Amino acid sequence: METEYISGLLINFVIQVMDVNNANFVASDISKKNKPKLVWDNTTFMVFIDLCMNEVKNGNRPGSHFNKLGWGNIEQKIKKRTRKSFDKKQLKNKWDTTMKKDCKLYDRLMMIESGIGWDPVRKTIVASLEWWDEKNKVKFANKSH
Repeated sequence: METEYISGLLINFVIQVMDVNNANFVASDISKKNKPKLVWDNTTFMVFIDLCMNEVKNGNRPGSHFNKLGWGNIEQKIKKRTRKSFDKKQLKNKWDTTMKKDCKLYDRLMMIESGIGWDPVRKTIVASLEWWDEKNKVKFANKSH
């Protein structure tokens, strides 16, 4: 139950933090061995989150990363559900660059920030418009530097 609660928090936090107007993320293989760039649209990203949560629930993330079985399951199921082919390296890069960063940000928000809460019915973070406006100002100010 606690894992589902945390997973729900993470999903809703990721949705709220993502810049909806610029929600396409590019996944590319670092070696670029004749592989085309793959686009992480919102649907693909949400499928990835769902698959990651399932692998955590199934015990295939014993530490900070998924084990071989977990990555294999994610790779196979994301292809089946999105019809996009991602290799383990691309999936791991997405996990490392986006998911871990967002988890750390979420933890920071829940431990340090005041004025926010959790709506268990809607499964979303609850904060005033002023709070979100202030966070967006900081977010965009940091991007311009």
